[in-house]
Amino acid sequence: MVDRVVDGPLVDGARTVEAAANRVKDRIVAGANDRLEVSREYISGNPMKSVLVAAGVGALLGYLLARRSS
Repeated sequence: MVDRVVDGPLVDGARTVEAAANRVKDRIVAGANDRLEVSREYISGNPMKSVLVAAGVGALLGYLLARRSS
């Protein structure tokens, strides 16, 4: 959309903001991928503990949600 507008200070500003937003997005995605890989490694190394923690969190959420609806 920016390419359709005649070049000027607003277009330059929009391109600068777009580039900055893309850099931030790339850093966020890279960080999320790193954390995902660490989580996968932990779960692979500790499958039983991971299942028990997930079951505990599910039970806690179920309890809290059931209390709200009562």
